[in-house]
Formats: sequence, structure tokens, C-alpha cells
Amino acid sequence: MTTATSKKIVICGGGVIGCSIAYFLTLKGATPIVIERYSVACGASGKAGGFLALDWCDRNSLGPLARLSFKLHKELSETLKLPYDYRALDTLSISLSEKEKKIKQNSSSTMVPSWIDKPTISNSS
Repeated sequence: MTTATSKKIVICGGGVIGCSIAYFLTLKGATPIVIERYSVACGASGKAGGFLALDWCDRNSLGPLARLSFKLHKELSETLKLPYDYRALDTLSISLSEKEKKIKQNSSSTMVPSWIDKPTISNSS
């Protein structure tokens, strides 16, 4: 039986997936080599702002994987103790009724409850 330490492992791409594979192979005793064209996480991995949502995928087959990813992200921040600024945030999502959507479409103002600071609002419509 061959072990991870007896194989030469080359990972093409230093994004979040390539780096994750390298990290977990290292935990198994391997010494992988990551080849990246420019620099680590310089493409799509570095552009997402690191935003993960715990329950966005709960209604489809990716739900369990998304929850595991969310948990793993927190565990890695605690284990690695790197200054990559992991922090958990509570968020609020507000839905409009069909009537409110029509009013909003015909208005130039943002419909925001008075108890929310308007400078913190992001209009994604």
C-alpha cells in the first residue's frame, strides 16, 4: 500500500480549492507542491470578500456541504491563527410583498424601515 508521503503530488492552482487540498494533504503527511500562475488567491478566490452564509443552500442538495464548509472555515481560523480576518456576523434579510415591490419600482427612494441606518443599506435590486 502506498502512502501519501511516497507519492509526488502537484496541485495546479493556488486558489481556495488548491490551497485547501494542499493543507489537508499536509495533515496526512504529504508534501504537495502548489503551482500558481500569478499569486495565491489572486483570482476568483480572492475576490469573493470571504462571505459565507450558513443556510443559503438548506433547500437543495448542497445544504450539508455548505454547512460543513461554514463550520470548517471557523475551525481553520481557530487552528491556523492567521490574520485573515475571519469573523462571524449576524445579518438581516428583508423581503418585500408584491405590492411593496411595485411601489418601490415606481419610486426613486429606498424603502427602509426607520430603525435601520440608511448609510448601511445596500440596494441589490
